[in-house]
Amino acid sequence: MFCSIYKWQISRALDSRKSLSGSVAHHIRRCPSCREFAQFSESLENKCTEDMSALLNGYNGRLNAKAISALDKHPEPKPAPKRRPALIPVLATAAVLLVVSISILWIIIPSSNKVTPLNQLSELGITKTSFENMLGKVGSPFEEEFVELKQTMKSTANFLISRIDVRIGEDTD
Repeated sequence: MFCSIYKWQISRALDSRKSLSGSVAHHIRRCPSCREFAQFSESLENKCTEDMSALLNGYNGRLNAKAISALDKHPEPKPAPKRRPALIPVLATAAVLLVVSISILWIIIPSSNKVTPLNQLSELGITKTSFENMLGKVGSPFEEEFVELKQTMKSTANFLISRIDVRIGEDTD
């Protein structure tokens, strides 16, 4: 009934080269299946020992020493391969930055459908010269904003290009 437990104990005793306990020896005398397993296990161990000695006697001692020394050495770990950053995430980030920048400008710059005709400006007492001065004062912050935005985008693109390896199609190994 507990033959699997006894067989495990037989295997463990043979593997550790220890003698069988009294209860296991008693069970082997009574159970033919466990007795056959114990005899087979012992014969298998003897056969492996014979094969090992025949194998070792057939080889050159120098070859055995080399094999043992090779097994004792620890292999040096290989350095991790250098990873190239992918170009797609960088381009996606640049596209997102561009869309966000344009969206911010779209929100900041109000669009008005109501445009005063130029002939009505004279009725308001605005001369052509003062109108041009007003346009210059109104337009200059936006021009400065666009110039700064252009410089920011250019420096961002240069930074991203300096951080990636753009050799496409070349093998780096």
